[in-house]
Amino acid sequence: MSSRRHRVLPLSALLVILLVAVVPNHPVFARTIPVTTIPVGDHPIAIAVDPRIHRAYVTNANDGTVSVIDTTINRVVATIPVGRYPSDIAVALNTNVVYVMNNNSSTVSVIETTTNTVVRTIRVGLFPNGIAVNPRTNRVYVANAGDNTISVIDTVTLRVMTTISEAAGNTPVDVGVDPFAHTFYVANFDARTVAVFDTTTNRLLTTIPVGKQARAIAVFPTIHRAYVATEYAVSVIDTSTNSVVATIYEPDGTNDVAVNVDNGQVYVTNFGTFTVSVIDSGTNTIVATIPVGPGAYGVGVDPEKPNQIYVANQGDKTVSVITGQ
Repeated sequence: MSSRRHRVLPLSALLVILLVAVVPNHPVFARTIPVTTIPVGDHPIAIAVDPRIHRAYVTNANDGTVSVIDTTINRVVATIPVGRYPSDIAVALNTNVVYVMNNNSSTVSVIETTTNTVVRTIRVGLFPNGIAVNPRTNRVYVANAGDNTISVIDTVTLRVMTTISEAAGNTPVDVGVDPFAHTFYVANFDARTVAVFDTTTNRLLTTIPVGKQARAIAVFPTIHRAYVATEYAVSVIDTSTNSVVATIYEPDGTNDVAVNVDNGQVYVTNFGTFTVSVIDSGTNTIVATIPVGPGAYGVGVDPEKPNQIYVANQGDKTVSVITGQ
């Protein structure tokens, strides 16, 4: 999801951080976590990873650009101009395309990953804030916070095929897709709910109450779970029953959430302490807390490298790379 946030190290620098009593109310650990820092653009917010081509894409909101990171060397290899205040991004793994949501332009930029160029700009609803791709239906869903709608984009024609206004909620800010259950989930910031839609009919199925300021959502299809970052907690939804089955408290506040389907971990960025919480999806407990950069916001996962986590740090124009989590 996204609107995202000073320590600048050389690209090759490797920090070894000893986690001992890292944050009050969080678990205490004593182990080393390697973290690399990559300089990117101004005010990085969101990150999406394409493990097939070893690239991570970072939206730089104040620059109106996307930084392209080669994940084999963890270095920026291209910078792509997009729209005004790009604040979320999604990769279509089967079409070699990246979709960038431009909040202040009310558009989506379509980037061809083989050339790193924008091939289409699509007008969507007012102040779009979250975006997700359904790989099974060739659809992209855009949460438009400014007019309480969802734009549905056809990835073949690269046009908006429909706009959903039915009970989209009060200030929809993020979208998650379960391609196997044929559903998508919309986090509604002001309504404190998650709206569940059928991907075939685009009809509302149900609305699930969650915590205050639902701001980001990540779906874990293989275990039938969705993780919703709220102001000071993560709500865990059982997607087979569409009910909240656990609440994981985050006293340091949340910004974004991502899942690693390979190792069963869930990652949450914390705005109060510039850290990432690592949650075990089997026990719904926080098993590690890792310091990153100031203003830690967007988080993306590359499970093939090995289990590398990328975190956008708004405060110092960097991306932190956490290895081995």
